[in-house]
Amino acid sequence: MVSPETAATLRTMLTAVTQDVRGQRGTGHAAAVPGYAVAGKTGTAQQVDPACSCYSSQLHWINFAGMLPADDPRYVIAIMLDAPDPGTSAAPLFHDIATYLAQRERLPVSDQPPPVQTLQLP
Repeated sequence: MVSPETAATLRTMLTAVTQDVRGQRGTGHAAAVPGYAVAGKTGTAQQVDPACSCYSSQLHWINFAGMLPADDPRYVIAIMLDAPDPGTSAAPLFHDIATYLAQRERLPVSDQPPPVQTLQLP
């Protein structure tokens, strides 16, 4: 079980994934929905090549899982793309679905941008 404090901290950290601020661009910035704080996680995994029973250097699964709105999640959306074209991201699909849901459900739009999270390289 995760405490409410830990869950809130994790959601805050995951908003950095979707931000696109000068010098602080997350890997899932294409998932952002204007007017809403979005939290998410990108992922890529190699598929197994049946010919050699080894990891393929060309076949991948591309993932994005996100929450909207991040500060009080109403929706959790997870997307997995099976062997998409190179350079494809699941984040834009999340953006489209989340935008539709926000409009359909008339989720209140924030007049303040989400706070910028500082990203650090290891």
